[in-house]
Formats: sequence, structure tokens, C-alpha cells
Amino acid sequence: MQSTIGVIGPAGSGKTTLAAAVAATVGRLRAWAPFNWADPASYASDVVTGRVQPACCILVLSAADGVTREAEEHVRLAREAGIPQVVVFVNKADLLDDPELRDVTREEVRELLRRHGYARARMPVVFGSALKDEASVEELVAAVDGLPAPARDVDGPFLMSAQDVFAVSRHGAGVVPWVKDLLGPLGPGTLVVGCIERGVAVPGQYVEIVGSVPARTARILGLVQPHERLERAGAGTHVGVLLDAGPQAGLAWGQVLAEPGSVTAHTAFEGLVSFMTAEECDRPLVFPSTGTRVGQFHIRTESLSGNVTGLRRDGVDVENAAAGVHSVTVRLARPVALEEGLRFSVREGGQAVGSGVVTAILP
Repeated sequence: MQSTIGVIGPAGSGKTTLAAAVAATVGRLRAWAPFNWADPASYASDVVTGRVQPACCILVLSAADGVTREAEEHVRLAREAGIPQVVVFVNKADLLDDPELRDVTREEVRELLRRHGYARARMPVVFGSALKDEASVEELVAAVDGLPAPARDVDGPFLMSAQDVFAVSRHGAGVVPWVKDLLGPLGPGTLVVGCIERGVAVPGQYVEIVGSVPARTARILGLVQPHERLERAGAGTHVGVLLDAGPQAGLAWGQVLAEPGSVTAHTAFEGLVSFMTAEECDRPLVFPSTGTRVGQFHIRTESLSGNVTGLRRDGVDVENAAAGVHSVTVRLARPVALEEGLRFSVREGGQAVGSGVVTAILP
């Protein structure tokens, strides 16, 4: 089974080149796949909401720039999202021939990790060149392989967010050839692609489609990863789940598959939101609580509008959000699967402005 490794870093650090080099290396040697976030806004949304759940992140820094504000923001978001481990690749290291300069950069990087709660002694820092030094890329891959496996909640009730949904005919028409070969004989049905958040899925298991109104139950016909049919898939696995459900089941991107009765859909909740500074979100933050103000909320793989009907700081009602932690009351445009402790992100005017956690479900 493949695990996802996130590749993050400031613009100009060479992360796209490194992601390609790592993909070529792990394609030969390893059962994990790099996921390159070229867009910082997509990275923020994906990791905070759990849409992508990397086992670790590779932070790419340019030797010419060192630790930047953007790099610090990426590490902060990784920690908020619960990504357990970060490996640092200092790219373009031929610009740092002096061993003392390398030592200074290594200490700056480890201090950055320490500030955000990562154990500096256990987070590897690799110097190299994604473009010129294949040996350094292999050293990076070995460093990732040497990290302890992250803890996954395989004992909890099954839950998976739908990232994509495809109809599969009896003969597999309408899907890529390898899916047709693997799942066509099991169809017809609906293929739901996503990352298992917790629990385990096996063929024959019944799941509830939460977010559709009313919730519906379906049976798992098969599990698939690229070119491979699975007999079992656990938490943290990106997988395609074929259900014996047709279009009438109302399956759509943003809904979840869950153990029946384990989670329900709601429209209102209270939460804590950490709003960014104006520098972090590249705009002055104006997020008033008017009862009709609409923000955009990213919850797991769902993106929808919601009214902020209450906004408080240190227990006192406030008119506008500022940088820092606020209590919010939110009413969403439609029901989604909600639980206490669920993380989400907030966007305003097309920009990420904060990240939060659900503290209470409201009727």
C-alpha cells in the first residue's frame, strides 16, 4: 500500500524539481508517493482539513534563502494539521561550500522545527541538489524511510471522506483501463476515492453515506489502488472503494463513508478559530460577525458557505476578527458530517484566513 509524503516549501526553493526526483527514486525503490503542493493555499486547505493525510512532509529550502517567513508558515500549518514528522532538504547546497555555513543553516532549521513542537534531534536535515546530485535525493529517501511509522487510528469506527466519485458500469465503461480490469467484474456500482481517516475497510462491509439527505447504507464490493485490488485497507491509506450504490444514492464529493451510526450530519457548530495576521494571509483581515456574513468553510473534502452568527475573543463578543484565537458560532449552508475535534479551514474573499477545530455540535 502506498503512503503519501507531502513536499512543501517556499516559492523558488526547487520543491517541484525535488518532487520529480523523489518520484523517480521511490518509483524504483519504495512503496510511497510524493505529493507536491505547488499552491500554498491548496496546501493550507488540504492539510488543515485532512483532505490529504501525509505520513510526513519534506520541507524544501533554498540554500540561498535559508529559513524564510513562508517556510515558517508551512511548518506551523503542518503542526496544526497533526503531521507527525518533517524531513528538511536544503536544496542548491552547492551554494554553501563552507562547512561552517552549513552548520549554521542546520541549526537555524532545527530551531525552526523546535519552535513548532518537532523533536529537533529526530528530524533529519539533508543537504544536496535536486537537479545535480542524485545521491543526495537517495539520502533524503533513506532518511524518510528511517522515520518511525506514524500512529494511525485503525481501531476506531471506519470513516473516509469522498475526494472523487465515479460511476462504474457492469463492464467497467467510463473509467481508466486498470480500474476497468480490476473492478469491472464486480460492478455495476459507484467508485469513491479518498483517504481513510480511521478504521479499516474490507469487501462485504456495510457503510453509511453521510452528508446525503437522508443518509443511505451501501455495501463495499471491492477496494483498489493503482493496478492493485486490496483485501483490506486501513487508516491513512488512499484507496478507491467500490459500492453497490447507483446514482440514486446521492453520492457526491465532500460526503463521507462511515460505520453506520458512528457519525451524523449537522449544519451548526461552535468552534475555535486561529485567524492569520494580515502578513500571513496577504490582506487586511476583516471578518465581521453580522449574522449574515458568509465565509467559506473547508471541512474534510467539503467546501461550503456558512454564516458566522457569533464571534468572541476571551469570552467577550467582538464585532470583527483580528489575528489570534476566537470562538465562533457557525451555521452551514447544508448538512455535513461533523464531530467534536474535527479540524477545518476558513477562507474569505478567496484567501485562506484561518484554521479551526469544532468544539461543540449545535441543533
